[in-house]
Amino acid sequence: MDSYPTVLAALDQDEFHALVTDIGWQDTTVRSIGVDAVLPHMRNARIVTRAGSSITEKLIVAQAHNLRPPLPVERPGYVVGQLIMQAQLDNASPTEHRGRERLKGLDQQVPFPLWARRTNPALAYELGSHPGGVSALTVLPNGRIATAGGARGRLLLWDPTLPGSRPRELGEHGLNVTAMTSTPDDVIVTATATGRIYLWSQLSKGAPDAEFTARAGSAAHLVVLADGGRVASTTREAGPLLVWDLDSPEKNPLRLRRHNDSVDALLGLPDGRVLTASGPEGRLDIWEPHAGQLDNPPVRVGSHGDRITGMTLLRDGVLATVGRHEGQVLLWEALEPGTTPFELNRHGDHTGMVHAAAAMTPSELVTASGPEGRLLVWQFTSIAYSIAPRGRKIDRNSKRFYREPVPFGFHGEAVRQLSGISGDRLITAGRDGGRLLGWDNTFRYRYRRATYHEPIDALATLPDGQLISASRWGGDLLLWDPADGRRQPTKMGSTGHHVDTLAVLPDGHVVTQSVAETGALKELLIWEPTDPEEPPRSLGYGGTHAVPLTILPTGHVVTAGGRLGLAVWNPDRPGSDPAIVGRLVEPVDHLLAVSTHHVITASGDDGQMLLWDLTTAEDPFELGRLGRKAKLMLALTETTLLTVGVGPGDLYLWNLTEPFPHPTHLGRHGRDVTAVALGNGRFVTGGDSDHVRVWERGGRSTVLCAAGSIRALATAPADDGHHVFLASDLGGLSAWRVPALWF
Repeated sequence: MDSYPTVLAALDQDEFHALVTDIGWQDTTVRSIGVDAVLPHMRNARIVTRAGSSITEKLIVAQAHNLRPPLPVERPGYVVGQLIMQAQLDNASPTEHRGRERLKGLDQQVPFPLWARRTNPALAYELGSHPGGVSALTVLPNGRIATAGGARGRLLLWDPTLPGSRPRELGEHGLNVTAMTSTPDDVIVTATATGRIYLWSQLSKGAPDAEFTARAGSAAHLVVLADGGRVASTTREAGPLLVWDLDSPEKNPLRLRRHNDSVDALLGLPDGRVLTASGPEGRLDIWEPHAGQLDNPPVRVGSHGDRITGMTLLRDGVLATVGRHEGQVLLWEALEPGTTPFELNRHGDHTGMVHAAAAMTPSELVTASGPEGRLLVWQFTSIAYSIAPRGRKIDRNSKRFYREPVPFGFHGEAVRQLSGISGDRLITAGRDGGRLLGWDNTFRYRYRRATYHEPIDALATLPDGQLISASRWGGDLLLWDPADGRRQPTKMGSTGHHVDTLAVLPDGHVVTQSVAETGALKELLIWEPTDPEEPPRSLGYGGTHAVPLTILPTGHVVTAGGRLGLAVWNPDRPGSDPAIVGRLVEPVDHLLAVSTHHVITASGDDGQMLLWDLTTAEDPFELGRLGRKAKLMLALTETTLLTVGVGPGDLYLWNLTEPFPHPTHLGRHGRDVTAVALGNGRFVTGGDSDHVRVWERGGRSTVLCAAGSIRALATAPADDGHHVFLASDLGGLSAWRVPALWF
C-alpha cells in the first residue's frame, strides 16, 4: 500500500494525484500504515503536478496531528470524521460530500460532524507549543521555523508543513535566549542574556557549532546584514552597536559609536546599512557598519513620536514603523534626514499595547496587540507618487491605500513575535504559553464577505434548540442555527465586557454575569432571545468579583459569594433584592442546582461539598471533600454527581443516595476540563487535551473527535442521539451527532 503510489507516480501523474487526494484512499492508508507514511505522497503530488496543493491535500496536512496514535485512528469513521470537519472549516463541499458517502457505507452508526465553521477565519493550523514560552523566533530561508524559550533556552526546529509533529531539539543554552536570527545559508544565530552569541545548524545535536569569543552585553536584537556574512547586535541598555564576522567567531566585533538609549528595533537595509529605533520618542538612526566609519555619528532620519515596537520595509522601499502605546502606523518614503512620515492610521478602538509587527507580504503589515493577541492587517497595493520641488513624494490623498486595518484573528494570548513565512502565510508565537499558530491569508480572502467574530468563551442551548454563545472579550451574544452554524448568526446584544457566566432559564430567557457599565460591580442581566432589539433587564449586582451561578428548575437564579452570600433572585422581579439563604465561610468555587429547593456548593482548597436546603435556615449538610479545589460539578442523574478538581482533571462519581458517599474515580481528562451531560449517565468532556471524550457511568470512555483545546461545550437532544456543540480555544465552532447506542 505504501509502495504502490510511488510506482504510480512514475507511470501516470494524473492517476497518482487522483489516488492520493481521494478521501477513501486517505482513510484506508492512514488507518493501515499511519499518517506519516501518507504525507510524503501529498508532497509528491504537489511536485509532479507542478502546482500548489489542492484542498484535499491541505485537509490531511491540517489534520495530521489529530491522525496519530494514541488517538483512535483505527476506529471506523474516525479519520473520515476529522477530514469532513476540516473540509467544512475550509468550505470544501465536494470533499465533505465524498466523506459523508463513505460514512454511509459503514456497518455501524458512528459520530460525525454536522457542520463546522471558523470564527478565527485566517487561522490555518496549530504548529505546536514551545515549553516555557517563546523568547525568540526566526524563519529560515528553507521555510523551517526556529524557536527559543524557557528558562534554559531550548532551541527547537519546526516544520510548518507538518502541524502537530514533534519539533527537532537542537540543544539548550543553559539560560534565557534574548535574540535570534538566521542567515541565507540557514545558520541560526542566538544570543543569551549574558551576551554569549552562538552559531547553530539544522543538524546540531545538543550543542552549538560555534561560539563567539567576545561578549555582546545583554543582547536584545540581532540582524544579518545584506552581505550575509555579518551580524549586527544591540544591547538592552545604552551601548555600542556591534558588528560580528560569522566566518571568524574568534575575532572581536567592530564597535560603532555608542547609542544613548535602549534600542527597541533593529533592521538591516538592502544597501548594507543598519537602521535602529531607540528611546521613548522612537528615534530612527542609520549606521554605516564598516571599519572606516567607526567614529562617524549615525544619520538621524526622524522620530516616530512613540516608542517603536516594530519596523519593516514594504513595497517600493517604504519603511513602516509602529508605535507601541498609541499604535500609530507611519510610512517613511525615504530614509533621509528631514523626511516627514505619512500616517497610515492608528489602532484607535483596537485597544491594547502593540507587542509585535512584521510584513506578511510586501504590501501587507501585520500587528499584534493586547493581552489577547489581536491581529490586524494594514494593506496597500502600491504607493502613488506626485512631483515635488525636491523630487517625488507620496501622494497622501491616493486611494490606493487601505487605511482601515482588517481583523485577521486572535492568537489567544499576548504575541511575543510574528513573522511572515512565505507568500500569504504567517506564524505567531505566544509570549507565555509558547503556542505557535500558522495563518493563511487566502482563508481571509475566502471569508471576506463573512462577519468576523471573536473566539467563543461560553455556549448554551435554548429550549427551542437554538445555540447561544458569548465571545471571549467583547461579550457579544450570538444566536446560531443549530442545523447549520455556517450561516451568519443573529446578534442578540453585547455586554461590552467578558461574560463570566452564561445560563438559560426554563422559559428561554438568557442570564449573563459581567462587569456593569457603570462601575466595577458584576451585574446580572436578563436577555430576551426572541427580540434582539430589546435591551436587557438588570436583575441586580453581585459584587466586585464573579460568583458561581446556577438556575433552579423553577427559573430562580442562585448565586454564591460576594457581598450577599448564598442568594436567590427572582427573574420576574428585576432590580429587587434577592432572598439571602445564608452566609458563606469560604469563597465558593462551584455551585450546582440538584432540585427545586437544593443546591450544592464546593469551596476551599480541599473541595468541601455542602448540600443546602433553600427553604430553611438550617446549616448545610456536608456531602464530602474532593481533596483539592473544585473545577466543575455536573448532575448526571437525580442521584449521581460528577466532580472534577483543578489540576490534572481527575473525574469522580458520587452516589447522592448514600449518607456519606465515597466517590468512584472514573479517569482523567487533562486540565481546564468542561463537561455536559448526555442523559442516562453518559457525559462529554473537553479541555486542553486537544480531544473530546464521551464517558459512560461505569468509567469507560472513548474519543469523540480531536478539535483542539475546548473552551466551551453544549448539548441538545436529537433523533436517536444527541447533538454536541464544541467551541475550540482557537476560534472554531462545530456540531457533532452522537448516536444513542454508540460505543
